[in-house]
Order: sequence, then C-alpha cells, then structure tokens
Amino acid sequence: SISWLLYLSADGWGQPCGGGAGGALRAYCRRGTGASCGAHEGNLQVGWLALHDGQGEEPVFLDGWVKAQAHDDDACQWKALYALYCVRNGLRQYVTEPFGPGSPSWPLAREEGVEPAAFADAIATQLPGNLQTLFSSTEVVPHPLQKVHDVEPTAGTLVLFDAVAVPHEVLVTHEGERLAMAGWFHEPQQLFPAWHGH
Repeated sequence: SISWLLYLSADGWGQPCGGGAGGALRAYCRRGTGASCGAHEGNLQVGWLALHDGQGEEPVFLDGWVKAQAHDDDACQWKALYALYCVRNGLRQYVTEPFGPGSPSWPLAREEGVEPAAFADAIATQLPGNLQTLFSSTEVVPHPLQKVHDVEPTAGTLVLFDAVAVPHEVLVTHEGERLAMAGWFHEPQQLFPAWHGH
C-alpha cells in the first residue's frame, strides 16, 4: 500500500517569517533489506525476521486464508486460519503453524480490543522459540536498523512511501497551518477462496 502526500502549505515553510514551522512527516525506514516488502500476493507484512548470520533481515507476511478443517460442531467444513511466512527463492516458506483467535496458542481474548503493540506481541508468540527473539514488528520504533527521515511540509513536495512497511508519524506544527492532500494506492483486495463458507 503506497501512501502519497502533496504538501500545499504556504511558501517559506521552516524559514524565518515564512508560512509556518514544524509538522514534518517522520518516517522510520529500514536500511538495506534488499527484499520486497509491504505486501506479497495481497498479504500484508507484519514484521521482520533477523537472519541467523546477522547479515540483514527478511519481511514476514500474514496469510489470512490458510485452509483448515472446521470442528464437527461448525456449520462449515472449512475455516480460515492465519500463518506467518517469508518469501525465499520466490516461494512462501511458512514459519508458523496455522493459528487463529480460537487457537490454544493465541494469547488474546476474542472480544479484546487489540492495540498494535499487543498484536505484535501475540504474533511473535506464534513463532517457534528460536525465531521469537529474531522477530520485530513493522510497528516498532525506534529500531537499530531504521534510519529516520524527516520531510518538511514544503509547498509542492510530493512524498511517496510504503505505509505498511514504514512506520511514520507527523510531528507537532509550531506555527502556521500544515496543509496537504493525501491518498493511498492499495493492491487489489483478495477474493474469498472458493472453499470459504462451505
């Protein structure tokens, strides 16, 4: 999912007697991954796995359509579960067993409102023990492998970034009015698989 911002703030932003100050977009960009990130085949990236050799990391994606046999008391024969995977040599390599809100391994209650940090912790518990310490959520800031980029809201500046893989925030505006047009380019939404609901 690519986010875009076109700044429309007054001229002279950040300069003495200019249109305003502050309000920069702060982006926490991962350095040197060399891997495609953000989304894979419609599945969103939820984290990073550090490589065992310490030479970088790879993106971790959440597959929300893992086909699993439903229990006898369910009206349907099949149900969808989740699983985490990495893309290695162009193929999915699952790094967890399938899981879901009803799984014994899932630590959050179904009715609980899930904050990003709690969700990231819950995701990490699904990984085998040897991978849990190598996992970091896409939401984690700061992180040693991130480089911080601040983009001032200067009129006419167009900013494009992957809103899934790049944590970001808007800093406080100290003077003036920060104006921008914003939008998103999303990948096509996944269709329900033919087996779902049967």
